[in-house]
Amino acid sequence: MAISYYKKIIKTYALATLLIFVIGLSLSMLAIPRVKTRFTNLIELVVNRDKVDYTQQESSTMRFSAMKSSVEIIKENWLIGVGPGDVVDELELSYERNNFRAAECKHTNPHNQFLRSFLMSGIFGLISFILIFYILFRNGIKKKSVLAFLWSFIMLIIFLVDDMFIFRDGVVYFAFFTSYFIFIHPKSKAFIEKNNTISSQT
Repeated sequence: MAISYYKKIIKTYALATLLIFVIGLSLSMLAIPRVKTRFTNLIELVVNRDKVDYTQQESSTMRFSAMKSSVEIIKENWLIGVGPGDVVDELELSYERNNFRAAECKHTNPHNQFLRSFLMSGIFGLISFILIFYILFRNGIKKKSVLAFLWSFIMLIIFLVDDMFIFRDGVVYFAFFTSYFIFIHPKSKAFIEKNNTISSQT
């Protein structure tokens, strides 16, 4: 959002409205008991990460277990990864080895697509995945498209909290709209009109 404002892709009132909406939505969600409990558990886990009870079948605990196991596996297979077919088996072995009982029982995923891509395809897979977002954000800024920039930002947030590519629908959804924003999505009308005005004056 800061880059969009600096590049004058979005105006001040639009930025203020978006910030108010995001903050308001976040605060209203925290008023929901279930969401509040999960958020509280997450804070407690981060603060007391050395005293985690890995037998507790709580979402934040299991995700933390999966992330720890993923990092452990990545350290041993950082170059080319373990391959798409061995991710689940490697995670299960790590859960058993580290006594992450809850994660092992629920067959928990890392819930982070960047981490899973690194685990699956190594450093080259991670770089390739990051490059997609680089191209998306670059195109959004270059075309002065708020829609393209928001799409990229939303997908970035989603991939930080979920590994969407384990589902076929997630792959199709991301591939379709990403291809559109990279190859088809036109430049903003304001940008086109500005260029036409400059061309007519010269």
